Amino acid sequence: NEMVEGEKASMSIKKKIMKNFVLKILSVIVAFFVWLVIINVIDPTMTRHFTDIPVEILNENVITSANQVFEVESGDKVDVTVKGKRSFIEGIDESDFSASADLSKLSTVNTAGIQVKLNKSTKEPVELDWNNEVLRISLEEKSSQQFKVHINSEGVLADAYVLGTMTAQPNMIEVSGGKSKIKRVASIGVILTLNGESSDFETDVTPILYDSDGDVIDSTNVTFSKDMVHVEVQVLPTKTIPVHVDVQGSPADGFSLIQ
Repeated sequence: NEMVEGEKASMSIKKKIMKNFVLKILSVIVAFFVWLVIINVIDPTMTRHFTDIPVEILNENVITSANQVFEVESGDKVDVTVKGKRSFIEGIDESDFSASADLSKLSTVNTAGIQVKLNKSTKEPVELDWNNEVLRISLEEKSSQQFKVHINSEGVLADAYVLGTMTAQPNMIEVSGGKSKIKRVASIGVILTLNGESSDFETDVTPILYDSDGDVIDSTNVTFSKDMVHVEVQVLPTKTIPVHVDVQGSPADGFSLIQ
């Protein structure tokens, strides 16, 4: 009887231990889920959208080495959606992203995939989505031509001063770009801004492309043999001088001289 009672007591203790063990496991599981709920309430997952992230174009020499130039048709900027913990997502901005497109991987339809990276580390998972956007370009044969530099002015000098000789260095510039764009160029000019000067001066100005109608041509993807033109300007004083007329002789009969 004592052995039976001992076994019963032992079984009772084991049941209590198992019961407590199960309760402890359940307590740990419940605590874990409570912790997850608290964490997600305090620091929930959120999504933010960032627009117009500039796309860096890599390996342009692949195009230029083939005596071609390219124009970007679309994809020079990309929109990115970011998903992650609020504490991290709220602390990033556009400058934390880098986007690039590699022209060495240009497809047969002249597109290159865009890759976006987040340059800010975190232990929490972060999802990036840019909808698999691509950089799309058009290719054209390269052309070059030289043009004389014309100097135009805007603004005014000081009172009683006028412009004298204006000299541009260099006075000839070679431009290179797509054949169709270079064909439209009729002249190169620089704009000299006057701000009430009363003595000779010199300045550096940016060359501008003009078509035959005098309209400005966009110089994107056009290279100049000289990016800046140095202009030397002569400023001359003026003076008002009275003119006295000496009369000799007399007018014909029936006429008189009025002064």
